[in-house]
Amino acid sequence: MKKILILNQTKIVDSADLKTIGILNLKHPKEGEKVPFLIHETCDDLIIYELINYTQETSCLFIDNYIQTDSLIYFLTKFNLCYFIIDFLTNCDQFEFESVDEFKSKLFKYLTDSKEEFSSLSKLKLPDLKLFFDVTEDESKFEIIFNGSKCNEWLKTKIDKLCNLIETSNNGVEIKKKLNDDPKDKNDKIKQEAFDLISQYLNKNISTKLRKELSLSSPLTELSSENKRAKQNVVTLD
Repeated sequence: MKKILILNQTKIVDSADLKTIGILNLKHPKEGEKVPFLIHETCDDLIIYELINYTQETSCLFIDNYIQTDSLIYFLTKFNLCYFIIDFLTNCDQFEFESVDEFKSKLFKYLTDSKEEFSSLSKLKLPDLKLFFDVTEDESKFEIIFNGSKCNEWLKTKIDKLCNLIETSNNGVEIKKKLNDDPKDKNDKIKQEAFDLISQYLNKNISTKLRKELSLSSPLTELSSENKRAKQNVVTLD
């Protein structure tokens, strides 16, 4: 079976760096199941990409002058590490750490139980934790306290940006046509779509709280993009 990975052309990895590319199976913040992520190691950092299925089933593809049968296509999108951290600390009993290194070690152990994958994560640079946590650091301790208000504000900012993108997209135009007589319904629909996208990276506890913050009604069935993600042990670089 042929696996084809597609990356934004502005982010093409130089062929000289191909040896630094690999696959890690890490705990996804939504369902908590292990899913494959593509990693690209640079001189001083580690970039993680999520793999999203382009097709639900195998299909035939035209590649150059050949027809490739029984193929899978995955789009690579850079993964925001903040979702890993939010999931970790909302499921963790420990909030006080002796150092940033200890925090990273506990985070990595939460994401994987593989010693090899744990070692591969060592170059990973953390985002600014103060965006959604209260951080206190002195000579004797490194304390991180989950701040629900900061976290919600960070997530709501993400949703606002998505709303702007959806409103100008083809999907947003269709929503406007259907709900042209009621601007409030249109805005609520766009906000719901933006929330649905963000919630694919949040555990149920955080997702439920954020839904209440945004005053969105609960759906009869919660949407999931789990079937669009690459499956563990399916994607390899062989």
